[in-house]
Amino acid sequence: MALSANKNFLAVCERSVKAVCTVYNVHRMLELIKEEMKTKKFNSINHRIIEKKKILCSTEYAATEFAAVDFHSNEESKKLVTLTNVTQGVNFTVIVWNFEKQKCLTFQNFS
Repeated sequence: MALSANKNFLAVCERSVKAVCTVYNVHRMLELIKEEMKTKKFNSINHRIIEKKKILCSTEYAATEFAAVDFHSNEESKKLVTLTNVTQGVNFTVIVWNFEKQKCLTFQNFS
């Protein structure tokens, strides 16, 4: 998991058939919770509040999980970096994403 520098986005990586990184809009979630608390309708966090911002998955790698994730240090940037675990003879892959566009910008395999 990683929290962006401006604390607006949270990246959560999951193990699956293909490694997946989901980016949540934490800032929006907190706004919705505050709204519900003001109207006294807040009982628990529901699916409307936990909105997935973007799901990152690519055919550029064969990994089933990410070992690490981090956001770009510039608060306005929509980029993040993931690092895959060792799989199929490739030690690891570093992938740079534009999470707003759900696009792999570049990647590099290391062995």
